[in-house]
Amino acid sequence: LYVSPIDYVCDRVGRLQLPLPQGEIRIGAWTPNGGVAATIVQTKAGQEGPVIDPLVIKLSATRTVHGVIVDPDNQPVAGAFVRQWNRAKVEDRAIAELTYKSSATSTKSDANGKFTMTLALDDAVFAVRCYQKIRGTLYGSEEIAIATDEGHANKPLRVRIVPIVPAKTK
Repeated sequence: LYVSPIDYVCDRVGRLQLPLPQGEIRIGAWTPNGGVAATIVQTKAGQEGPVIDPLVIKLSATRTVHGVIVDPDNQPVAGAFVRQWNRAKVEDRAIAELTYKSSATSTKSDANGKFTMTLALDDAVFAVRCYQKIRGTLYGSEEIAIATDEGHANKPLRVRIVPIVPAKTK
């Protein structure tokens, strides 16, 4: 399969033209904090190079999660972000890579520590983390897995950050 060394960008209405080699190619699409898609197409030789019929790629359904960021005393933390940690846990490696490129970041937490974030797939497990500097000290959370089961779909995440103590060197 052909892998382009260049990332292409759509125009403001989502159209894109790019050169394609002849043969079977996989086209992936993503948008920051949005959906992803990958499809395999077959190009055929034309008079001016490979030709492909117009192709419509529909991005995946996304999932919005919400929650609250708290400090070790369970007090809300304002001004922090929750970020996607690594790739989504999916079988298709190309889709996993696209979720890494679209890498979700939450809204900045408000005065009550509340945030929302949009994940690229509604049917995959994602891991998230939070890091924030508070009064000169770096705080961080453990990795939190966001599952896909319906029982937890609307349950808010509780992200607890604690001071990160640097490892002592000998």
